[in-house]
Amino acid sequence: MNGNPDGRLLLGTVDWERDDWCDSYYPPDLPEDWRLSYYANDCDCVMLPAERWCGAANSTLQPFLEDPPEGLRLFLEAPHGEALGDSEALDLFAGVDAVVLTRELDPTLAGFPQWLADHEGVWADMRSGDRLVRWTIAHADLRALRVRAEQLPEQTAALVLDGPGSTPQSIPELRTLLELLGR
Repeated sequence: MNGNPDGRLLLGTVDWERDDWCDSYYPPDLPEDWRLSYYANDCDCVMLPAERWCGAANSTLQPFLEDPPEGLRLFLEAPHGEALGDSEALDLFAGVDAVVLTRELDPTLAGFPQWLADHEGVWADMRSGDRLVRWTIAHADLRALRVRAEQLPEQTAALVLDGPGSTPQSIPELRTLLELLGR
């Protein structure tokens, strides 16, 4: 049921530039505008909170999205109670593989797929049934992640990690764990 081209679970984090791991993940000599491409070597997707991509903040994203990494899916968390159809912020994502995560369908967003909030930390594609699950973790403990992974719904198409224990560095280990579990 997974709508991903190769059928595998997409893995990523909330944002790709976080102060708590930015210096430890990216090589010190890597140009800042190459960070998203570097991130895409380990991750298949990224979730951007509304405050990261809406309004004035979106101008800082433009250099990253001029030539986005092929195969990287962006999940854009919609701001609460705000219509996005006329938003200039979305113009930045034209031609990018982006999905808007929202609480209610917005008919003005015809150019973007919308996934609806199912419950806290889960959004669903109403057409395919695919799900994005957001886990908040305190630390990257593979044993604890294994227990959570065994409980993932079959329809889970993407999983993003958030919280102090989330880093792009932990994604390859999580991918191996999920593959061993048959995901």
